[in-house]
Amino acid sequence: MSFDLVDIALSVEYPVTGKGKIDSIGRFVLVYIAKAANNSTKECWVSQSTMARKIGTTRQSVNERIKILSDDGIIEKSERWVKTEKGNLKQSSSTYKVNVNALVSKLPKDELDKMKRIVDGALGVGVEPCDLESHPLSGQPTPPVGSADTNQYL
Repeated sequence: MSFDLVDIALSVEYPVTGKGKIDSIGRFVLVYIAKAANNSTKECWVSQSTMARKIGTTRQSVNERIKILSDDGIIEKSERWVKTEKGNLKQSSSTYKVNVNALVSKLPKDELDKMKRIVDGALGVGVEPCDLESHPLSGQPTPPVGSADTNQYL
């Protein structure tokens, strides 16, 4: 799950009319894909039926919004095809990849300045792996589940 992508997707201001218009369902589709995306590859394999069910709309509505997002360069859709027993090709699934650069280019200037750390994280800029051995919280006891006073563990 990529929280950075979700933050960016929620901050982008889309036109509601004209070319590349994104309505609330389109924003939900983008946020859902961003949520499901792998942190490193920015790809996900969620089905349109699953997205539609989770968002509360139809598969056709999801498909229409994916086309708009894809035409706008925000996401890249790849189709996977398999051969049937009769030798015909049938689409089996789709992969969606968030184009972080295109998404970031849609951010208003003031949002881009405020979200620099998030954008850098989504792009992998200046992100260093965490050394768990030297992390300040390593070796700290884990609070018991249901503990009333968790402050003693901070």
